[in-house]
Amino acid sequence: NSRLSSRQVEILQMASGGLLNKEIGRRVGMTEASVKWHLQQIYDLIGIRRRAGAYERARNLGLI
Repeated sequence: NSRLSSRQVEILQMASGGLLNKEIGRRVGMTEASVKWHLQQIYDLIGIRRRAGAYERARNLGLI
């Protein structure tokens, strides 16, 4: 397994903290669509479909 990039970890942490995609985008300087794309890439990598539990799963898989 490859590790998540620092940007992916940052986005995943914010998403797990309850921020909306639009809010994450504002904080990191990208569009809401880009945030959605990054999250989908993360979810595909860790084999999860939803935000809930995604950070813990990535940590358990040793990706962060």
